[in-house]
Amino acid sequence: MDFPMLAMAMEQFVLLGEMTGSDALALLSRILHTTCGATLLGGAVYLRFVLAPVAGQDNAEQVLFAGRRKAWAACVGICTLLLLVSGFYNLGLIVSTYEKMEPPYHGLLGLKILLALGLFVVSALIAGKSSGAEKVRKSLKWWLNVAVVLALGIFVCGAVLRSIPHIPKAPPIESEAPAFDAPPTEETTEGANEDEDATIPTLPSLQSPASDL
Repeated sequence: MDFPMLAMAMEQFVLLGEMTGSDALALLSRILHTTCGATLLGGAVYLRFVLAPVAGQDNAEQVLFAGRRKAWAACVGICTLLLLVSGFYNLGLIVSTYEKMEPPYHGLLGLKILLALGLFVVSALIAGKSSGAEKVRKSLKWWLNVAVVLALGIFVCGAVLRSIPHIPKAPPIESEAPAFDAPPTEETTEGANEDEDATIPTLPSLQSPASDL
């Protein structure tokens, strides 16, 4: 019985075991980016469709956060920071790994960044304690609708960006320097002279022996 999904899962586990440190860091960055984005989207959806319908203008904070506004504000702040760090890291990784993308890629990427910045501001105002945050909570449903639309737009842009072909850069061609012989040293010169002397045949003496005189 064939289990293609199980085979694919096993291949992925094998690839995980062969990952380098940079590969693991890239995977961690992608996980953090997706998780934090999903947290902000899920929080906005829950506040809009579960809590906001029963919240009034005077008790919106109590209904939404039940005295735990600071906890949600901290969550929004941490997710925002991690999204910014992982987003710029992923962008640098794409620029250094792949060839220049087609023009639609840059437009969608810019739109995604603008939507993300808008989501950060709206989420911070909904969870904040300033006078501006109080004004936002008086029109809570409208601002939560804005947050949900911004978050959904970010995920749609991300999905489209992933579908655009990514062409890896060709590895640099390393030119080999010509090999040069090392200059002869004194020892090698003497050795060569000795070898030349050994190969020269000995000629007979031109002088007659003394007994023939």
